[in-house]
Amino acid sequence: MPNAKDTKVFEKFVLIGGTGTGKTTQFLTFPGRKYAYIFEPAALSTISGYDVEYDTFFPGADEADIGAHTVLKGKSQTFDISGVEPKVYLDWCEDINAKWKNGFFSSFDAILIDSLTLLGKHCLARTQWLQRKAKREDERTDYRIAGERLANVALQLATLPCVVLMTVHHEYKKNDTTSRLENRLTIPGSARLIIPRTVSNI
Repeated sequence: MPNAKDTKVFEKFVLIGGTGTGKTTQFLTFPGRKYAYIFEPAALSTISGYDVEYDTFFPGADEADIGAHTVLKGKSQTFDISGVEPKVYLDWCEDINAKWKNGFFSSFDAILIDSLTLLGKHCLARTQWLQRKAKREDERTDYRIAGERLANVALQLATLPCVVLMTVHHEYKKNDTTSRLENRLTIPGSARLIIPRTVSNI
């Protein structure tokens, strides 16, 4: 039976804040060998010149879904540009699973996910693309599915034997029922509730 006095705890953090508030910079203060998953291009300016190993996951030119489209009506939508497949989230899943299998993270003291907001956006984009292929009835299910996937990501990261820091943006949004302004994490679905419960510090 484990005893808490002998347990080594690796802290997990979610840093919440607006653009330019120092979330990424905070990661640079952690000691030891550091690795970062970068989803925000601006983060490269912050870590430039520091001893941080990293991989970037940005959409390629062929993934830029910049065409206009209609809202879902019945089971159909009209798109100016069709067939754009978002692959950032898929590529990242394949990468992190391979690293996990090979024990890549065991050699690092601190891991950064920057940011959950953009990772969630890529997850949602992938979900919406798959859901359109499946001709889903209700577009709202896209957010639920993406939220569940992102929550599972955080649960997986919580088991890493090192410090993990995840950044996320926030927004003030009016509650349609109470008319009160709420400070909400800008991530989809149930991830807003689950992810804060996977970390030791917010």
